[in-house]
Amino acid sequence: ALRAEAGSAPLGSALKRALAMFDAAGTFHGQQVLMVLGDVGPFEDAWQDQSITAANREQARALVEQVAQWQKSGPGRRLLALFSGLDEIAKSSGQQQQKFLESQAFFRRLGDAVLHDEAYSENSSDMTALIFLATLG
Repeated sequence: ALRAEAGSAPLGSALKRALAMFDAAGTFHGQQVLMVLGDVGPFEDAWQDQSITAANREQARALVEQVAQWQKSGPGRRLLALFSGLDEIAKSSGQQQQKFLESQAFFRRLGDAVLHDEAYSENSSDMTALIFLATLG
């Protein structure tokens, strides 16, 4: 029920909506796979880039904790954190590059926070295989 659109990436609100949708499923007896794929962490909103500050670093940390708690709260819940921004890091500079470096760290923290292996990748050639592994359980 979530729709991807061109423009900035309000990842924080998208993650919160996705987790709420999963939790609203009630008694669920299957797999729930949350895949976070992108080149920017929660450092953009619906209108513009955000400056990297202590406040939004804390928001990013809180999101990681929220996703980790969701994953630990039920069987069959898996996360994939797939960072596709290596090229953005290489071609940007200044505040833009800092945003992508912080985003890479956010995706890594997401992968590190969950209870299963193979939750994080920044290697595009591995991503399809990881998606299949996560959905198969």
